[in-house]
Amino acid sequence: MDVSRLFEVLTDVGHEFPDMLQDVKALAREYELALANPVQNNSAAIKNTFDTVMSQVDQSVFMRYPPSKVAILNSLARKAPVGDLLRERLVALLSVPGQSAAGVLTSLRELEAEMEAFRRACQRTATGLHALGITPHSVPAGAFEVGVLIPERLVHLELGALSSEFESWNRIIRFYQELADDEEREVKVAGIASGSYELYVICGLATATLIARTIDKVLDWYLKILQIRKLRIELDRLGAPVAETDDVKKYERGLLEKEIEQLASDLIKSSSKKVDASRRAELQTSLVFSIREIVRFVDSGGLVQVDATAPDEPQAMSDAPTDDQANNVGAGIGQYDLIRKTIEAGRALSRLPDRETRILQIENGGSEDATESPAKPSKKKH
Repeated sequence: MDVSRLFEVLTDVGHEFPDMLQDVKALAREYELALANPVQNNSAAIKNTFDTVMSQVDQSVFMRYPPSKVAILNSLARKAPVGDLLRERLVALLSVPGQSAAGVLTSLRELEAEMEAFRRACQRTATGLHALGITPHSVPAGAFEVGVLIPERLVHLELGALSSEFESWNRIIRFYQELADDEEREVKVAGIASGSYELYVICGLATATLIARTIDKVLDWYLKILQIRKLRIELDRLGAPVAETDDVKKYERGLLEKEIEQLASDLIKSSSKKVDASRRAELQTSLVFSIREIVRFVDSGGLVQVDATAPDEPQAMSDAPTDDQANNVGAGIGQYDLIRKTIEAGRALSRLPDRETRILQIENGGSEDATESPAKPSKKKH
């Protein structure tokens, strides 16, 4: 694990936890009042306080974490009382059938103690890192960071297999850079971390947007096919006639291939107009291969993300603007919206369910009988 990235997460805990902890304590106090005044109905006050706590949780930075930061949180504590885990804990302890106010209060006090212990441990660690001269990681303003998290089981702890994954991602990212007409055509490494094998590279907004759109689509495909399989299993359990397994697999494979081809076409259409028209057909073929590689990688347990420092929201002008000023404000708002959407899409795979087996039937970057390799990307001409 990169300690600067750990420090970044610890800093978030330091910023967000005090208010979150106070909200949980406020909820506990409402239950204390209910016990002290049993004839008084304070259910409305409890609900309002609970809604405030849940709002605080939902708006916390932890709910917007990309997969790499979620992994760091999990490495700190398997059940760290933050984000989704905190939400689940609160819902669970208030949903126990027949639970008394005293029982809820006891559970809330236990949760308080866990949160305080977690906060203090993070604070001590952050203080130590600061004393050692380490600074929290941050993505440079205006830049985007593509993160690739390679699980150990995917490469079997073998250097050759890890090198092949790095080379594959070098090729994939270069294709997206060319599609975006990115000025930088060499993939520059921003960091390599361990735990899982983690690769981070810096790219521009245009490249980041295209990669983020792909990531978001991969999540959509995965959930769609997972739902198809769940429904088939449920129908089978109920004794309803279902299609043969091979037929279902053929349908799923065909659906995925169609979606991949469509995404490649959409990305080509939205790519920079500076891309040479004679290169587009070749580039689309390479994109199909690259998208398949990303699907294969994710289906094998890997994760991909696009992250950036969230921009400040553009300020509206109070005085009547000139045409040029209005155009600049409009452009600023458009850029702001694009960046926010790119960051959100780039974090999509943090919502993937736990997966132990492959379901997407993509092998070696293509369909099961694919043998072609992608064309080598052209270099940027200056």
